[in-house]
Amino acid sequence: MASIDFKGKRKRKIIIWGLGEECGKLLDYLKLRKYWKDEIVAFCDNNGSVREFQGITVIKPDELIKYEFDYIIIATIYIKAIKSQIAELYPQYSDFILDRLQYQSVVYSEDQYWIRMILIIYVSRTMGKSSQMFGM
Repeated sequence: MASIDFKGKRKRKIIIWGLGEECGKLLDYLKLRKYWKDEIVAFCDNNGSVREFQGITVIKPDELIKYEFDYIIIATIYIKAIKSQIAELYPQYSDFILDRLQYQSVVYSEDQYWIRMILIIYVSRTMGKSSQMFGM
């Protein structure tokens, strides 16, 4: 079960599959997101020689079953091959897979939601003060 942060926004637990250039693009993108709160619980990679990346555990595909997560984010150019590999190993996870661009789209949409909420609150507070000043 995912936790709730102090603003009440649900944190998703994600596993990022891949450690190459696409992973770097995803991590760079996420560093810029002000409201991104998801938790990277692990990285997954077929290369068994790397055990840690940016302070987070790197697991092998056969270790996925040991982790609690909401989504697997495929951050590699080999999207079809990885989806097939996951489907073969864990058919129950097929509905919980997003590629890097799909996930970035979700994060961007959530950013836009929070920006709209902040603007609505700001405008409603500002309008309330201005209407009080003019006796409205």
